Amino acid sequence: MIYSGYPKFSVVTPSYNQGQFLEQTILSVLEYIVIDGGSTDNSVEIIKKYQDRLAYWVSGPDKGQSDAINKGFRIASGDILTWLNSDDYYLPNTLHTVARYFIDHPEIECVYGDLHIVDKNSKLLYVSKAMPYSYRMVLYGGCRVPQPASFYKRSVVDRVGYLDTSLHYTMDIEYFIRFGKQGVRFAYLPQPLSCFRIHTISKTQDMKRLDQENRIVMTRYTGRYFKNELLHNAVLSFLHFFYRVKAFTMRVISRKDFVPFRTRWARWKAN
Repeated sequence: MIYSGYPKFSVVTPSYNQGQFLEQTILSVLEYIVIDGGSTDNSVEIIKKYQDRLAYWVSGPDKGQSDAINKGFRIASGDILTWLNSDDYYLPNTLHTVARYFIDHPEIECVYGDLHIVDKNSKLLYVSKAMPYSYRMVLYGGCRVPQPASFYKRSVVDRVGYLDTSLHYTMDIEYFIRFGKQGVRFAYLPQPLSCFRIHTISKTQDMKRLDQENRIVMTRYTGRYFKNELLHNAVLSFLHFFYRVKAFTMRVISRKDFVPFRTRWARWKAN
């Protein structure tokens, strides 16, 4: 059913050799843009299967995930923009829920919710709870805006610009830090909106590269605390630890649902 007055969504999916998950991603969205990086698996075959339902798709070399997303944003025509990686997918009624919130709260510029963390077979592992936006909490890693469950107005992208193509693991974190510096008005919906998949070839499993880029981003927005690299990194590590503990404490006080750490560890190992 088409609802008059509802905003148009442009969902960009950067994809590279994720054919085993791509179809579920496509089926979770009515229409969107797929920017494939020249996959050599069955991704293009799957894309062609649904090409009549896609606003745009292309397959060819690019400069990485951030570059692919930027390409999609530049040609997108929607009122609301976001990207959804080719191994993630939306929960039913997500776009309707987000659209209604934007309509009812026109002052809000970015809406986000919680995540279902799932395994390679789409089995629910646990629910990852988000928190209301805080610039410092996002900057120092105390909490993050869950990118697969985030949506923002086109005016925000016009004002803030595109993703930093030099970043390959933390471009979403840097983007939401930029949102905060530009005064973007956030709203947190305390309900799951999408599914984030954990699997062995996921980029987020490379914790070393992720940590390196986190430090680059933190330094960019805080400056250097000390010229000495070891001292500077020690301060960043302390701030990261402090804000993680603060976020944990805030969740406990607000009685957020928690999965015990041992349970989480067991589920990760099983995955």
